[in-house]
Amino acid sequence: MRFDGVHYLRWAKEHQGRARYALTCSNMRPVTLAELDLSLDDVAIASGDPDGYGPLKAVAAEQFGVSPDEVFIGAGATGCNFVAFAAVLDEADGGPGHVLCETPGYTCLDDAVRPFGAAVETFARPYDTGFTLDFDDLKRRLRPDTRLVVVTNLHNPSGAALRPEEVSELAAIAEAHGCRVLVDEVYKDFLTESASPMARRSGGRMISVTGLSKVYGLTGLRVGLLFADAAFVRRCYRIVDYLAGANSVPGDAIAAAALRRRDWLMERARAVAAPALARVRAHVEADELLEWVAPPAGIIAFPRIRRPLDTLALADFLEREYDLGVTPGDLFGLPGHVRMGFGLAEPEELEEALRRFRDGIRAMPE
Repeated sequence: MRFDGVHYLRWAKEHQGRARYALTCSNMRPVTLAELDLSLDDVAIASGDPDGYGPLKAVAAEQFGVSPDEVFIGAGATGCNFVAFAAVLDEADGGPGHVLCETPGYTCLDDAVRPFGAAVETFARPYDTGFTLDFDDLKRRLRPDTRLVVVTNLHNPSGAALRPEEVSELAAIAEAHGCRVLVDEVYKDFLTESASPMARRSGGRMISVTGLSKVYGLTGLRVGLLFADAAFVRRCYRIVDYLAGANSVPGDAIAAAALRRRDWLMERARAVAAPALARVRAHVEADELLEWVAPPAGIIAFPRIRRPLDTLALADFLEREYDLGVTPGDLFGLPGHVRMGFGLAEPEELEEALRRFRDGIRAMPE
């Protein structure tokens, strides 16, 4: 294996905390133990189940409509994705094969596949079509050795949602081609299940991954959930044997308590996200230098700047001159855009950040 780096995360960690007005982070405002009706005395610290903390598997299965043996608990969504890649690419006959990832997209996923030796290729999710999946492009790029297709829902970086028929089409491709499809769904619960269904329940070769950071406000727990068929989940737990005897029981216990209040947490997240997104919409749609694919919900957006600016340089300029952090689209495979995250900012802070952004894109020299 060769580890050449996760370029987006390296950039994000180097820039973390540098700007007073930070739209770089895509998490939700944190919740407290009190809001979950928990105290530290309620949190188990005993040794954990090596194949996943039982109470968390049970409540996750109930909440997401699967059976407990279809639940894998990992170290955040990132950890779940990495273990899933190992499980898919290791189980393949004839080597790790070929993987298709969307572009623009969350390039951490592409980077996490590469150490396994797979040939990574991208297929289009174009701005001009509202960041919908280009199924013609995807199908053209399928190869006999394609093992895995990787997408996000809501789309990271734009926040665009997969429609039910798109999820069904992905499941049909997986069955017809004999590959797996992994859908990173960390933002999906900003929408209802009917608006954009969970991938796992759409087909036997589908894998859903989610976490407790983006919607639920529990970033520090680093708890992720993967949903797949029971045989695949067992394979994931065997791979984790190389990393740890078991997960953190206190973290898993808090996560279980949180999922028992999942409906409240989703309502809370949507109540934070909706007015923030409306504020972003008001600024973007009032500015002749900006255009976007408006996300239906959530806490990220990906506006295009209608000036010929180097967006990597723009991010540095805004940080230095305007005390403002944004993430350049270059890190997602689409220069000329920036990603904004607005789940943490209070309303007045977000208003000031957006004002500085609009001023900054005018002030930066070409």
